[in-house]
Amino acid sequence: MRLTNEQLDVWRPVIARRKGADPSLYQILPQPQNLVPGDETWEFPPGAFVLVKGHISDGRTIKIAYELSQN
Repeated sequence: MRLTNEQLDVWRPVIARRKGADPSLYQILPQPQNLVPGDETWEFPPGAFVLVKGHISDGRTIKIAYELSQN
């Protein structure tokens, strides 16, 4: 998840669940309170349905949310 209130490009891993047959459609799930600082501003809120795509980071492919889904 991209953090929007940072001076640099900052990302946080979040818990999400794939929805339906579309491999790019995920729902951002509520996160454990003790894992997420309260001053973060996420690009997409918990509960949002998002589209994800593969992104290479440190030599491995991860999924990143890039757009709200219309579903």
